[in-house]
Amino acid sequence: MANNTQEEEIETLAWRVQKLRIELSEAEAQLAQKKEQMANKGKMKNNSNTEKSTNGVMANKEKINIKTEAQGKADVVMVPGDRVMITWDRYWKWNCSTWRMPKTPYEGSKGTVIRMSECYVWVELDDTNIILQKRKHNVKLVAGEKD
Repeated sequence: MANNTQEEEIETLAWRVQKLRIELSEAEAQLAQKKEQMANKGKMKNNSNTEKSTNGVMANKEKINIKTEAQGKADVVMVPGDRVMITWDRYWKWNCSTWRMPKTPYEGSKGTVIRMSECYVWVELDDTNIILQKRKHNVKLVAGEKD
């Protein structure tokens, strides 16, 4: 009788091992499929003229293509020396909608990027040489102008 229960236990364990192997192979297949999808997404990103040259700096032609394609968007790649225009600059008023806030004299001004961070851009204005700190989404690249 004790021999019979041991055999049943062995069969149960063998069945569990077989079931776990099947689940493992299915999980590996799903993982491989997800890796393939991620690789395809990576290939699509690399084909969009954002590849860097060997020394870590974008080639001039690629940099210009990116600027013209994504002009006016918040995720534009800006570097110091780029020409930008301030698209939104208002005097802040509480309990007032943004379209009723008065414009500052700097809205619409053009300047040169002198410093950058993750969220901000420091712009030196052309006409007054004043340096303003602006959020990246409040400035846009000006196409065709270079210093």
